[in-house]
Amino acid sequence: MYNSPGISTALIFIIVGIGFKLSLATSH
Repeated sequence: MYNSPGISTALIFIIVGIGFKLSLATSH
């Protein structure tokens, strides 16, 4: 695992994006 803050930010951004899309899909 890399301790690069850029990778951590990217992973968080992807997880938040997926969660946001799932919440929109379920609320529809």
